[in-house]
Amino acid sequence: MKHTDVTKIKYFYSSPISRCVQTSIYVIDEINLKLGHKILLRIEYGLTDIDHQPYVETFSFNGNKIQSEPVKPPFGWKTLIDKQLYPTKLKKKYGKYLDPNYNMNKDSIINYKNVKKEPTIIQIRRNIKIFNKLKNKNTCLITHGFNC
Repeated sequence: MKHTDVTKIKYFYSSPISRCVQTSIYVIDEINLKLGHKILLRIEYGLTDIDHQPYVETFSFNGNKIQSEPVKPPFGWKTLIDKQLYPTKLKKKYGKYLDPNYNMNKDSIINYKNVKKEPTIIQIRRNIKIFNKLKNKNTCLITHGFNC
């Protein structure tokens, strides 16, 4: 809040993953408490990290090419869209924060039913597309650090 006029932000776009929604709500509440400015939340399924292989990819930018190199950590992890992250469940749980004019079924770049396994590079390209679509609007994206 020290570096930008957050009162110009109308919407937070968040991945449906709980930690992103909860981060969004925390920041929304802090802004509302300190400045009296209410920001609405929009769930964007296109910002979701979907099924990762049991390794993490690191990326090096070489000119315009993105090269990946698998690194095997001592664990495997996955982020999945399960029934708890469907629009009806999210509306029930976070309804007072959600933009009532934003339909998660229709307005999200990817419908929750179409979220599927994709290579990480495809996820990054999708997130760049989302960012470019929203960059001139008064918005904030809340997603996984991996995708940013």
